[in-house]
Amino acid sequence: RKYREINPMVDWESCGSGVLLGGDGIIATNHHVIDGANKIRVKIADSGSFMEYEATLIAQDIESDIALLRIIDTTNFVKNIKAIPLKIDISMGQEVMTLGYPIPDKMGENVKFNKGYVSALTGNDNRKNYFQTDLPVWYGNSGGPCFDKNGNLMGLVSEIRFDRGQKLENVCFVTSVSNLVSLIQTTKYNHNITLNNRTEKANMTDLISRSVFIKVN
Repeated sequence: RKYREINPMVDWESCGSGVLLGGDGIIATNHHVIDGANKIRVKIADSGSFMEYEATLIAQDIESDIALLRIIDTTNFVKNIKAIPLKIDISMGQEVMTLGYPIPDKMGENVKFNKGYVSALTGNDNRKNYFQTDLPVWYGNSGGPCFDKNGNLMGLVSEIRFDRGQKLENVCFVTSVSNLVSLIQTTKYNHNITLNNRTEKANMTDLISRSVFIKVN
């Protein structure tokens, strides 16, 4: 995930994806995306605009590979969206989707959509706080949201797997939203938690407006 820097004040050294939890600028992503960061910048896809903001780390859990960021450029950041609905219950075979920024140095910094299914109720090494999907993801998707078909957040894309140097196709491990809830509860941002699952079909415009590209130096 390392890329050559042309200008360290402008360009980025590594990257990932994330999801905006609510209008107060709290973003969820993977811990490994921002691990060791000296500077974090985020870009939010929203109705054709692509604004960039500086962010800071406010909480992290290495074991569950989750981190919470907060946009500190509050003068320019104004976002009138509700707290994201969270879904803890997961079923084998249910449809899921993700938004993220895979291989942006080659595929561009615009958000990408993928759809798949839950293929196992545990993660790598049978970890209970992860689940497995067949989402076709790659480097740069890390930290991106995993939604159900109604737009409820189920977790964050966390791992891909290799065997004998080859990427295993259609194997994507997701760190469960229960890990995210536990981390949020250690902060003062508990109003970002709503377990009242949305039952109507997801609005793609709303989901895209929550999608975050994360740049790390």
